[in-house]
Order: sequence, then C-alpha cells, then structure tokens
Amino acid sequence: MAEAARIALYSGRPEQAYRLVVTAMPHLSKDAAFMALAAKVGIALDRPIQAAGYLAAAPPSPRTALEIRALLQRGAPGAGPIPVNPSSKTFFAMDRRVLKEVQALLPSPDGGWVVLTRAAVIRVGADGHPGTAVPLPGGRDLCLDGEGRAVALGADHVLWGDDSVPLSKGLVKATSAAASPDGSLILLDGGAKRLYRLDRSGRVSGSVGLLVKDPVKVRLDASGRIYVADENDGTIHVFRGDMSPLRVLDPEASGQKLRKLTDLWVDFAGDVLVLDGREHRLLLFSSAGRFLGATPETLRVDAAGWDGQDTLAVFDEKTGAAGRIVL
Repeated sequence: MAEAARIALYSGRPEQAYRLVVTAMPHLSKDAAFMALAAKVGIALDRPIQAAGYLAAAPPSPRTALEIRALLQRGAPGAGPIPVNPSSKTFFAMDRRVLKEVQALLPSPDGGWVVLTRAAVIRVGADGHPGTAVPLPGGRDLCLDGEGRAVALGADHVLWGDDSVPLSKGLVKATSAAASPDGSLILLDGGAKRLYRLDRSGRVSGSVGLLVKDPVKVRLDASGRIYVADENDGTIHVFRGDMSPLRVLDPEASGQKLRKLTDLWVDFAGDVLVLDGREHRLLLFSSAGRFLGATPETLRVDAAGWDGQDTLAVFDEKTGAAGRIVL
C-alpha cells in the first residue's frame, strides 16, 4: 500500500496517493518512513497543517523538527513575516583564487560553503580558504537534494553526491538540474525550453516542452512537484510530478515585482527563495506565493544558496565576502 502511494505521488496523482495513505494509516502510523510519505502527500495537496501533523507523529529528529517548522511557520495561512537578516559575525573574505570563478554556493554543515566554479566543486572552510576540489568543467548550476547532498551540473555530466551522471550529446546544453525525491534527475534546457527526466545512469525516461518565456532554473520540493523560474517574467511555474502544469506563482501579486529572477531554491514545504539579480536581493515566498521576507537593501547578494531548512549562504562578488544567514 505504501509503495503504491509513493508511486502515485511521484507520478503526479496526489489525490490517489492520499486515498492509499488513509487506507494504510491504521497499520503503518508508527512507521517513520510511511509518515514522512504521508506528509509529502499533504504537501502535494497544499495541506501544510495536515502534513505537519503527520510528521509530528513520526519519531522526532532535528531534520523533522525543521520540516515541521517550515510547514507551520512558512506554509500555513496567516503565518507572520520571517526576518531575513544577516549577522556580520558570519562573514569572511573568500580566497581570491575562488572568488573570480564563483557560479553558485551552498552552506555546508561544518560552517563553511560548497562553491561551484566554472571548473570544479570546491569545499571552502569557515575561514574562507579552499579545501577539497572535484573537477567539473563547465560548472553552471548547484543545489541540494532532499537528503542534503550537492547536485552540481557541468558541461557533460552531473555530480550528485558521490555519483556522476553522464549527459548524452543531446543534453549538453542543459542550464539547470535538480534531484527528484523519486531518485531521478530533472534537467532544464533553457534554450530549447524543455524539461527532461533522467535515471541515475543518464538515460532519459521522459521529457516535456515548456510554455515559459525564459526558463532559467529548475527545482523540486519534497512531494516531487517541479518549479521552473522565468528569468525576465519574474514568475515561477509549478508542475506536478508527471510534468503537467499545476499553477504559476507571481511575486508581483504580493507586491514584490522581480526585475530579473536569476536563481531559485525550494524547500521541503514548497516555499520558494528567489534571487533578484538586478536588485541583488533574496526574497522568500510561501508555497502559495505569500511574501515572507527579504534580505536588507544594505546587503548585496550576487550568488546564494539555501539548505532548504534554516541556513542561507550569500556571496558579494564586489567585496569577496561570503556569509551565512539563519532564518
């Protein structure tokens, strides 16, 4: 029953998944993996309170606590604004050898950063000094999967944790990549305006054309929904797990028009963080498009990353300063 619910969820059929979850609930309500699946079904149905209840019934863990917080604080209707303010004590000058090549970065659990350059993925310590580097020619996109592993897109392959997923010749122009909770990879070809689904060996298992003016980034939430950012339109197009259109999130509807949407991150609950590349600001929105907060105008952000929980990494190319922001 649980496996059938999982397949239904990631195939874009959350209503069917919900019926299966309800049927299995009396027998599996003490199973942590099943309750986590039930929470994802709640997310796919836009029921954050119910999803949080499912998680609360599972064995507690630090990660679960943060996911419940995201559902209640960011996803629930009527929740208040979230301050997005940096602490000056978290900022360090990044090593100049890394600085000029930064494409994207993410906060790492040790207090440092994972930095994507045009040639490699580099672990940078909290002191700003580069450490281990893994070659990745043509580095162009970086995000995390649902387990906290880095997903980095290069010219001809994707580094996904310790794995390398090759790209066929027809996919070498991919502009963005993200991991799906069903174990597949989603690639965006911004030029061709097309999404592809790949398995861990790099084989294409599905694709769909996009009616999006200028697609620039692709991300996924815990329920397998796909989010595509339109760079110049400033909107986020949301698709079901089967790649069929679901809705469009428009920041302007909440009074926050974006001049140029250059990067996008999505958390467990489906809340979205966007980078306005012209204003050099990060803005946070709920899964329903409600404005939740932004970095202050005094903080310039040229690149950023989000662990999807409570920590942001930000980078100011002008000064070479990298920092961490706790939500």
